Amino acid sequence: MDPDLFSVYCEEFVAETNRLRSTSQSSRASKEAELAKTNHALERLDQALKDGASTSTVKGKMTELEERKVKLEKDL
Repeated sequence: MDPDLFSVYCEEFVAETNRLRSTSQSSRASKEAELAKTNHALERLDQALKDGASTSTVKGKMTELEERKVKLEKDL
């Protein structure tokens, strides 16, 4: 094995590994932020129901948010 080629390979491998790790961390932070927003939206819908909002009005959005929450928690 050519030592110069191996050196280039190692440098590229480390650079790609660092890039992937950085992308993964920023993706996780983004998903955590979205999960927090989803939880907040669910709390607001829950409060709207307690305040007398129509169940039919809230039901679809609540179902959508709950499904998104499950997916985000699974991903995290």
